[in-house]
Amino acid sequence: MSDSVSPHSNRVIIATLLSVIPGFGQIYLRQIFKGLVLILSVVVAIIIIWFALSNREIKLLDLGGKQIMFNPSIKVISILGLKMKVTEIMKITGTIQLIFTWLFSIFDARKEARKSTN
Repeated sequence: MSDSVSPHSNRVIIATLLSVIPGFGQIYLRQIFKGLVLILSVVVAIIIIWFALSNREIKLLDLGGKQIMFNPSIKVISILGLKMKVTEIMKITGTIQLIFTWLFSIFDARKEARKSTN
């Protein structure tokens, strides 16, 4: 009986550990497109959270000297009678996207690595 770890289980372990950084496990498993989409999802979530935390105005358009700006920190939305700043909604949705992408990346890389070793 051998105590060595099989190369197949090493592949599962490596893919799972790499996927702690979303997309890297998928790229390791040669699922390049899926890995890039996961990386892009994390980048978009971070940008959303950054805009929400920075309280900056966002330039939407520049039309011949006239600028159309959006300042999420002064906008308020009423949801079921509860008033929330747009920045609070951005923080919540960005965080949900970040957590979901991170968890999906880990579980998907583990599943795909196991599937490829069978």
